[in-house]
Amino acid sequence: MLTPFPLSDLTAFPQQHTLPPPDPDSSLDQSASLQALLTEQTSPKTYPWLKNMRVVLVPSMLSDLIRWIPNGPLLDYFGHQKKWLEDQGADVVWAPVNTQSSMEENATRLLHMLAQDHRPTGIIGHSKGGVDSLHALLHASPGLLDSVMFWLPLHSPFFGSPLADHAHSHAYDLAGACLTWFGGSPQCLTDLTTSIRHHYIKTYLSDIEALTTKIPSFCISATLDDPRAHILEKGGALYFNILNGAALPSDGIVATHSALLPTSPYAILPGYNHAEVVYRFLLPSHGRHVRFLSGLLSLVEPACLKKLKG
Repeated sequence: MLTPFPLSDLTAFPQQHTLPPPDPDSSLDQSASLQALLTEQTSPKTYPWLKNMRVVLVPSMLSDLIRWIPNGPLLDYFGHQKKWLEDQGADVVWAPVNTQSSMEENATRLLHMLAQDHRPTGIIGHSKGGVDSLHALLHASPGLLDSVMFWLPLHSPFFGSPLADHAHSHAYDLAGACLTWFGGSPQCLTDLTTSIRHHYIKTYLSDIEALTTKIPSFCISATLDDPRAHILEKGGALYFNILNGAALPSDGIVATHSALLPTSPYAILPGYNHAEVVYRFLLPSHGRHVRFLSGLLSLVEPACLKKLKG
């Protein structure tokens, strides 16, 4: 087991209000580059270096409830992206996590899986999957880190979410009972509160900087404070701000800047919601999910190729 994160209990952090995320380093912003790629690429690129690479998908909180449903015309979670990667010869696998469990438990599970096979590996984490995979990588051996060719956290609440704060403060017993019912733990909720996450980033900041130097990484965030956002999504963003007590750009679930690590390149997608880059419900994707991942891989490709060549 991993050494437990110090003070991973909210009693150590009197929570008077939600802590806003810090402003990111603008020199790491590659939003314009990603937007240009998404506009220019009418069809996804091919990446020969993905052949025989293991790509691990680390899913979001509660996604165990949907990700085993066969992907079809009405529901799709990572499905088109998984098939596209497999068509290029990648071995795409789900991380053996329990999406209702704590960061500690899931990081331990992921580390155990990665340690069984040190072939070149890419990791894509959605939402809480980025938090879980970050904790795993921060506790990985140097040899294991040498095998990780890229790490792509998508919409991950590295600095927490007001939704977790609200649930923890006002519905902890109910939320904890539901998480336990589905085989998880209330610690899953505690791990995502803003006070815990701010303390976590502060504690591990130098290690995170070393990690993002060693592994090609790229954070994706979004903002619904954009005219392209659907009216229902704007409603989600408004609810988010009511809980937060102030106007804060967000994807409706996670504050825009909360999904950005201080030392990693990043892009902010205008008009996207929290799950739009990996999840489709009722609406056709028109290849959008695959083009997004293809564009994202274009940005990390030079660093990946350099690392692959040793």
